[in-house]
Amino acid sequence: MLNRDYVNGLIHNDDAFTFLRCDRSSPAFWELKKKEVMAMIRQLGCPTLFLTLSAAETKWSELIVILTQVLENKVITLEEAENMSYEKKCDLIRQDPVTCVRYFEHRLKCLWEILSAPCGPFQGYELVDKYVRTEFQVRGSPHVHALLWLKNAPKYDENNPESIERCIEFIDKLISVSSKPTEFSEEFINLQRHKHSHTCKKYVKDCIKCRFGIPYFPMRKTMILEPFSDDEKLTKKEREEISKNRQNVIKELDKISKDQDNSLTFEEFLKHVNMNEEEYIKIIRAELKKPKVFLKRAPNEIRINAYNPMIMSLHKANMDIQFILDPYACSMYCVDYISKSENGMSKLLREALNELKKGNNTVRERLRVIANKFLNSSEISAQEAVYHILSIPLSTSSRSTVFINTNRPENRISMVKSDEVLQKLEPDSKDVFLQGLIDMYINRPEEMKNICLADFASLYNVSKKQTNNVQITENSDDEDVIDNEIDEKSVALKMKNGKGWIKKRTKEKIIRFRNFKLHQDPENYYREQLMLFLPWSNEEKDLIHINHEETFELNKDLIRQKRSEYVHREANEFEQAFEEHMEREIENNIDDTNIEYDQDKNEFLIYEIGNNEGDIFVEMGINTRTEKIEHFNVPKMIPDADYQRLMRSLNSNQRRYTLNVMNLIKNGDKQFFHFINGGAGVGKSTLIKAVYQSILRFYNSLPGSNPETIRTAICAPTGKAAALIDGMTLHSFLSLPVNQCKHKLVKLDSDISNRIGVKLKDLQEGCHNIHNSGIEILFIGIRVSIRSISHYSHAHKLEQFE
Repeated sequence: MLNRDYVNGLIHNDDAFTFLRCDRSSPAFWELKKKEVMAMIRQLGCPTLFLTLSAAETKWSELIVILTQVLENKVITLEEAENMSYEKKCDLIRQDPVTCVRYFEHRLKCLWEILSAPCGPFQGYELVDKYVRTEFQVRGSPHVHALLWLKNAPKYDENNPESIERCIEFIDKLISVSSKPTEFSEEFINLQRHKHSHTCKKYVKDCIKCRFGIPYFPMRKTMILEPFSDDEKLTKKEREEISKNRQNVIKELDKISKDQDNSLTFEEFLKHVNMNEEEYIKIIRAELKKPKVFLKRAPNEIRINAYNPMIMSLHKANMDIQFILDPYACSMYCVDYISKSENGMSKLLREALNELKKGNNTVRERLRVIANKFLNSSEISAQEAVYHILSIPLSTSSRSTVFINTNRPENRISMVKSDEVLQKLEPDSKDVFLQGLIDMYINRPEEMKNICLADFASLYNVSKKQTNNVQITENSDDEDVIDNEIDEKSVALKMKNGKGWIKKRTKEKIIRFRNFKLHQDPENYYREQLMLFLPWSNEEKDLIHINHEETFELNKDLIRQKRSEYVHREANEFEQAFEEHMEREIENNIDDTNIEYDQDKNEFLIYEIGNNEGDIFVEMGINTRTEKIEHFNVPKMIPDADYQRLMRSLNSNQRRYTLNVMNLIKNGDKQFFHFINGGAGVGKSTLIKAVYQSILRFYNSLPGSNPETIRTAICAPTGKAAALIDGMTLHSFLSLPVNQCKHKLVKLDSDISNRIGVKLKDLQEGCHNIHNSGIEILFIGIRVSIRSISHYSHAHKLEQFE
């Protein structure tokens, strides 16, 4: 394991850009968080509420007071802050994104404490679990999307009328769209009132519609409407009539929505559109695909987003709250607010990966290319940058999450110990891997022999010492966990191998696992169920060399009972809905901008920064031999006036040769090699400059060309010669070893040979893309110093010139 070539040979599975999952703005990170949310839903069941909270910096007078004091060293009152001009407020917010972020986070922290209190806004329904994801609006300000699990909240069952009534009663308790609230000033209702903008418009069948479905349909009372059943099938004529009536209603709603002071009642609205309530409900149900909540809403409230009065009075900014009916709604959350957040970046990284697969690159080089693609293709706001710099979590959960690798042993990934630890081991030692979760389970104390793997992972912590310090393993998915996990009263038990202590938790973890499907891979499905939900001690004996289905059938009652503690009865329905939703999103190719909740202007925009590409290795101070290949002196174009003077200074032979080379390059019929012979002082350096400046000008004049692309490589065998022509040495360009003997070249190791080959291949492919030719090479020097070249080259004699 200490031999680098041997270790490189062991790498069979390159997980490409998954190493970026520690970076909280990368697709790999959010892919991990999506799996975490899905595991929470699988184990806890459907959450009760969606909650969205946005920032309103210009409306928060306390923030304006703080910013004025920090930036201008001036103390003002809340009244002065409220009366400050909008432009002045925006200027203060632009100048100090750090204070804005810290204030928003502190405000949210205080709000979550209130939401979790028994006397909080959920009126006796205790907030027991939550998942919160922070993202950023068009204007760069943060807002959060949360899934909330409330204790004893009603569950929707379309076949149970009592369940439906309980859900409606619950919704009316917690959610409102009233335009005249009693809990707070009416001015905050304007924050909830939707204003159409270009970001909310989408084209559907040549019609412009609001992607949020606004204006909403007014309703006499809160209702949960379902699509038509098979028994209620409509005729073609009925559907056409309903569609016509629906369009008429929508047109009237558009007109009404422009007058927020209208005083129409629901009954007057029905008369206005010439319908009774039954017909009106029918046109709404006709377009439904899934059950949907329609809130009690007057005609003058059709542009108001749902809110909770108490949360709104505390938060004093735009919010949205929705009751979750079924697993399908959860799947929409996972797709819309987690999966799609970095789709554009995922596409770029996959394209880069596909390009890398065509070449023979080392793992280090692949890491560098992928990291640079991510670094140079990410665009974030100032406030998002603050979140990263200050390490403020973008994803928080009330539960820890642990991954149990239930793949077969040969398909699992193990972490190798550090070189420092490996050096101390005996040469024939096989103890080269870090202890993983399954190793810990196998070495559990005798007192825990009847504990299954799922319970071990979820209910216990492992620490290296007999303390409350938890050992963080590679199985932990947590970015930020907000529960108090250690049971102070429990007794720590020593592991069999003496490498740690086990202590029980107060709150179980969420477990993730491979989750094989019975209809796709029955053998691994049964093996996984036995592995997770039945106690075992020896994997080979108890799980591998057995009849999995037969053993499962013998223990199915015990397995199903234990499985029910970790896999909710709604899990299968949720996973199916999620897969269907993902497929539909891919087919429809919906743009990422459709997931934005707010449609704010770039009111805090300062200026656009130029696209200055960076290199992550250079910024981290890593100086490797790879840099000699990938970062060499690229010839730069000189100004036009200097180029014209250079060309005028050439003698006839120099000018004729330069034109000849350019003609060959432009035609691109075949590859050519030229050798230019001439003694000292005859103008070889001037000719080199004229040729490569002409080549640069030609390539850069082509449509769509990138001036930063490498067009020529100017090299010389010695440092002095390279300096005279503004080039680099052959050793630097090709990363050749410097410790060569005089008569025989040292054999290059595979790493250097591969890198030389890849770099030459890249240059060759670049030439092929332009002219379908190979690499054109010009050797310029004195014949005696490069004698072996002349027998196959076209020699051009340079005459002495003044």
